[in-house]
Amino acid sequence: MRLFWLAAWIGLSALPQTRAADAAARPNILYILADDLGYGDVGCYNRQSRIPTPRLDQLAAQGMRFTDAHAPDAVCTPSRYGLLTGRYCFRSRLKSGVLGPWGAPLIEAGRLTVPELLRQHGYATACLGKWHLGWRWPTKDGQAPSSRDGLGNVDFAKPIAGGPTAYGFDTWEGGHRVPFLARWPGRISAGAVSEETICHVDFMATCAALLGAKLPPNAGEDSYNILPVLLGEKRGEPVREATVLHGRDGKFALRQGQWVFIDAPTGDGNGQHGEPEWFKQERGYRSDSSPGLLYNLHDDLPQRQNRYAERPEVVARLRALLERYKADGRSTPGPPQRNRRASSLREKSGGAVEKSE
Repeated sequence: MRLFWLAAWIGLSALPQTRAADAAARPNILYILADDLGYGDVGCYNRQSRIPTPRLDQLAAQGMRFTDAHAPDAVCTPSRYGLLTGRYCFRSRLKSGVLGPWGAPLIEAGRLTVPELLRQHGYATACLGKWHLGWRWPTKDGQAPSSRDGLGNVDFAKPIAGGPTAYGFDTWEGGHRVPFLARWPGRISAGAVSEETICHVDFMATCAALLGAKLPPNAGEDSYNILPVLLGEKRGEPVREATVLHGRDGKFALRQGQWVFIDAPTGDGNGQHGEPEWFKQERGYRSDSSPGLLYNLHDDLPQRQNRYAERPEVVARLRALLERYKADGRSTPGPPQRNRRASSLREKSGGAVEKSE
């Protein structure tokens, strides 16, 4: 049987190299993460979508469709980091933005990744498509990699280390709320819909649960097991206590229940390329002078009415929880862990130079 996930990078494929008796309990796993796939792009989420998605609609009909799934970050590099490690990327050296073209590997040496976990339990793994998590680029002159002069000083005749094969993959070819579909014939009910709040970082703990494995304290620090939700088990409380969301410019938000708290005057992190005024007016967005934003998504999903000033007790509670998650190095139960400091030298498009901390 094949367990299929679609989330809104990279195709991660894992095949168990086990006895036939284990095959039913340990399915093949295929995880597809698509850059820039909007919540309203897929037909099963939006009947008025102008993009035909018959295969994705079929997957939804054969499996489970989540209506409250989230990428951990608004941009690509940190979302990939979170998916593979089960850890929010703001805990790494990358505090905002994405890696530059010549960026060094972002995943820390010795950190457990989902493909490494799967390989420890008899799976063969593969990674297809975009990586964008850094490489160790060999250079002709021993200097930092650079592309100022054509191909610059990168020596493509030598092996390039620090890519997918260094983090558990056998082979490779090179907004937050998103579509999320899961299919597992015979285990996930066809046509199921879940309103559970989940995040891409939950892949790690869910795979560990599939394998019957226990994660060490310094792995998957922000990953929750969503297998009970996938299998339709009844729960009296949400899987996640809360979910940290992170923007391109380093801004933080926290989602808990119906509330989302944005710890910044605006959630638009795109600067001069952000939402134009005509768009804000058309959608009824109003600006105010509050230092932060608080929305009740149950009655204000478009996020038009800022409740920051009128619900200070909710703001205080969510801010305190967000700060605890930051300080503890984890958002799941377990001993506190250390976050990495920011890179001492910033990533630059012409060639990134970074010092390990």
